[in-house]
Amino acid sequence: MGGATVALDGDFRHTVPIVTRDTPADQINACLKDSYIWHHVEKFSLTTNMQSHIQGDLSAGQFANKLLQIGDGKFPEDPSTGLIIMQCSQIVHSPDEILSKVYPNIQQNFKDQDRFSHRVILARRNDVVEKLNVTIQKQLPGQEYAYKSIDCIFNDDEAVQYPTEFLNSIQTPDLQAHNFLKVGAPKILLFRNIDAPRLCNGTRL
Repeated sequence: MGGATVALDGDFRHTVPIVTRDTPADQINACLKDSYIWHHVEKFSLTTNMQSHIQGDLSAGQFANKLLQIGDGKFPEDPSTGLIIMQCSQIVHSPDEILSKVYPNIQQNFKDQDRFSHRVILARRNDVVEKLNVTIQKQLPGQEYAYKSIDCIFNDDEAVQYPTEFLNSIQTPDLQAHNFLKVGAPKILLFRNIDAPRLCNGTRL
């Protein structure tokens, strides 16, 4: 590499690289440890979780050690299911159940910002996040206001092929979905404004 020193950091317990139309073998071959340059790499390992050490949080340190055991394949599995069950985890069987576990009594506590700041639901895909957001918002009290994006065809001859319901169902990363808002619900943030005299970027709404 021309004599340049390159520093890489990471954790090989993470999910393997994603390869289009791949097989498990393709995923392994895409890993850095399978590269021809790997035997030239000098390895250093971090041995102390500084966040839990500095804060003196014993439970956080125990949780971190359990994660390391899982990554190393040393944490015991349930022989009947093959699943790893930790004492701090719970298995839920529906989206409604996970919402009630993470956000109990949300109708009474939805204005408590401190309560929300300590809770989060993670999902692999944006469409799952969108469904959970819609479900939560429907549970909140108050009137819902719809701020719709443009959902019509300029050419009237093509309007039959692309009905409004179809256009409203399209959700892609580069096309904003309709916004349904309620007073008191979590805030939204303006990312881009084309009309300069109006709201500026970064305005909390």
